[in-house]
Amino acid sequence: MKIIQLKIFFFFFFIYVKGQSQTTDSTVATITYKTVAYKDAKKVNSFYDISILKIGKISSRFFSRNNLDNESTIISIAKTNPFNGNIPMLKPTFPQDVEKYYTQDNFVIVEQLMTGRYGVRFDTSYNQEWKIDTVSKFIGGLKCIKAETIFKNRKYIVFFAPEIPITNGPWIFSGLPGLILEAFDTDRLLSFSLEEIKWANNSKEIFSLGYNYKLISKEDFVLSKEKHKQMSKEQKVQAIIEANPGFKVTPHQ
Repeated sequence: MKIIQLKIFFFFFFIYVKGQSQTTDSTVATITYKTVAYKDAKKVNSFYDISILKIGKISSRFFSRNNLDNESTIISIAKTNPFNGNIPMLKPTFPQDVEKYYTQDNFVIVEQLMTGRYGVRFDTSYNQEWKIDTVSKFIGGLKCIKAETIFKNRKYIVFFAPEIPITNGPWIFSGLPGLILEAFDTDRLLSFSLEEIKWANNSKEIFSLGYNYKLISKEDFVLSKEKHKQMSKEQKVQAIIEANPGFKVTPHQ
């Protein structure tokens, strides 16, 4: 049986998924985090990523820089249509983007599945309840205060900077009186640590939201994830081909 390598295709079709209407916001600051994640509790398989938090006037967008690099690679490859098994290995990425909307009091979690790139909207009540500690330390020259929360049965510790009165942070984290510069769970299976804070020089610097995904309900998202888990390799490949009509695929012999 002819088998097609899936590592490449997993990232391929997100470029061609028709997303919802895009909007833009003026960039106030760009925060860069080093992201380290382990795929299992044994801490055998890990990956490194650079995550970016674009903070705007009315919203923010958290995303993977590796994902942008992969997109550029795939676009370049797609122009020559070379699906012959010689596509270079793509970079590992943090699986979720997060868009937070201040005025609407909600946020959207975006995730790539084999059947499409989907976004699910959550109210801020989905966020965590914080316990602020008296412990402090300096990160990037800023005094940061420790806080703790429980999210999906996992305990997370963060350090936020009251000197930067922006209630935001990496991934889904927010709701503290200062920007979160570091976050990790107590098992250290996932961690975000500050790399750089860059303030925008003018209001002309903008970023996009609603980027390249389909907004669906929580129930449909759960069903899509279950469908994704149950699909065989051949079914996943077929789903990608059907999602990208007009592109030829050359399988491995």
